[in-house]
Amino acid sequence: MEKYIDIYADYVIRNPDEEDETVLEYLLKNNVPEQYAIDIITFTPTAFNRMYFKDSQVHFSDFYIVQIENEYQNFKFSENKIFIASQNYYQNHFMNTANKNEIINIVGRCSEFGVIMQALHDNSDLRNLSIDPMLLLY
Repeated sequence: MEKYIDIYADYVIRNPDEEDETVLEYLLKNNVPEQYAIDIITFTPTAFNRMYFKDSQVHFSDFYIVQIENEYQNFKFSENKIFIASQNYYQNHFMNTANKNEIINIVGRCSEFGVIMQALHDNSDLRNLSIDPMLLLY
């Protein structure tokens, strides 16, 4: 799985403005299994973002919500293999080798990053920031 996250990170660092569909095509062309590719695109930016801001005291939700048709289900990030692998990758490889721009190229793909940047722009105290659960629509 780490190999697949590495392929993703390398591509997004070099192509930060690519749409997720283009990133997905690239991952598939590089032999990343489709479900892994989808989950990496979905969860790796969030995992990296949470590692990047881990000392900020922002309160992140422990779960995410998946909507399939009209049904909603809650899932824990701590039980998501891609999320955990992405956090481990960030901590073990990325954190010490990537520069700030490379990190931003990935975390910038996370909606939580946008919320945090807006709070900083508004001079808000991040200790008071609580981010709602991520909602995935399928």
